[in-house]
This record gives sequence, structure tokens and C-alpha cells, in this order.
Amino acid sequence: MDIDLARHFIRSMMKASTEMTSLIPVLKENCSEDEYEYYGKTLAKISASISLDVINDIFSKFPELKEEVDEQITKYSRY
Repeated sequence: MDIDLARHFIRSMMKASTEMTSLIPVLKENCSEDEYEYYGKTLAKISASISLDVINDIFSKFPELKEEVDEQITKYSRY
């Protein structure tokens, strides 16, 4: 993987994680407590896995990309 593909991949993973996390309040409002617990926890686990496993792996291979992402998030609140 080159750095351009890594950038694209990280943006896609962050979008996916944000989309999944945004479902949690919707679930809370529209599901039973048991459904909310199950689906909410599942989405949280998947989102955490994206951040901790996939994105951090790419950052370990491209440390300069981590700095770039951090700067963009600090400046624009998103990457």
C-alpha cells in the first residue's frame, strides 16, 4: 500500500466508523432496551476495532500520515 491509498483507506474507515456511531442514538430512541444494548455494543465494538486495529496499523506504517490526520482534525474537526 502506498501513502495515497493509505489516505483514502483511512478516510473511508473514519467515515464508516462515524456512520456506525451515529446510529447509536437512533437505536436508543427506536429499539427495545435489549436491542439497544446488543446493537449499540456491537456498533461500538466495530467502531473501536476500526480505530484500534486498522487505522493504527496504517499509522504505524506511515507515521507522517498520523501527523497529517491529527493536524487536519485539529484544524477542521475532521479528516
